[in-house]
Amino acid sequence: MGRAAIAENIACVTRVWQSISVVLKALESHQMNVSQAVAKRMSVRAFLDAPIPKSTIEEILTKAARAPSGGNVQPWQVHVVTGVPLQAFVDDIAIKFRAGKLEPAKFESYPKNLRSPHREYRFENGEALYETLGLKREDKLGRIEQFANNFRFFGAPVAMFFTFDKRFEQAQWSDVGMFMQTIMLLATEAGLATCAQRCWLRFPDSIATFLGLDENSTVLCGLAIGYADEHAPIIQQVYLFFLTVHYNIGKTTAAATAM
Repeated sequence: MGRAAIAENIACVTRVWQSISVVLKALESHQMNVSQAVAKRMSVRAFLDAPIPKSTIEEILTKAARAPSGGNVQPWQVHVVTGVPLQAFVDDIAIKFRAGKLEPAKFESYPKNLRSPHREYRFENGEALYETLGLKREDKLGRIEQFANNFRFFGAPVAMFFTFDKRFEQAQWSDVGMFMQTIMLLATEAGLATCAQRCWLRFPDSIATFLGLDENSTVLCGLAIGYADEHAPIIQQVYLFFLTVHYNIGKTTAAATAM
């Protein structure tokens, strides 16, 4: 056996061991409480190709269905994709992306004139991500290649698309957001990692065709889900958190609280 073959075998064994280690950690994580899940959840952009049992996904979605919604209308629809269909879809999107064939978005991911301080939040987060990967601002090609990883769900073995009936009002958008957050926290509890992706707004027609959506369905977001590749450099990114809270507590409320 040549050196190249030996090296490949060692690399294969290493990948398998990494996958086993991650799954074992996942089995240990079921003692996690809500606060721990909130603290641990992050947008992961590198996944192992280790499969996720169908029963795990079904359990997460069943529990997440208890997420709140105004009037209990439950406006969300979730589409789970994995295996050969997922690979065929991301291969098709990769061809379109590299050819510059993005599709008109039904709505924008960000306001055209994102105002301060939110503009700075977004800029600092992006720069921190690229800095972790050693991609300087002038490395346009490298940054495009990294962005292209969005459209392969960063290698995650399971993808979800969230849609809802466009005849709902904007108020129902927040319901879908609460449903998604519940899914992400439950996935974290199960030892899985996630990344919510609005980049899929750039391929609404391709997604509609792939999923067989009707004319009233709107794509809101995608979600990558799988076991995090904890050895990937991008996992080490430092996330920046900002919080603005406005307290308006009247004397009556304050007195009642003091009691």
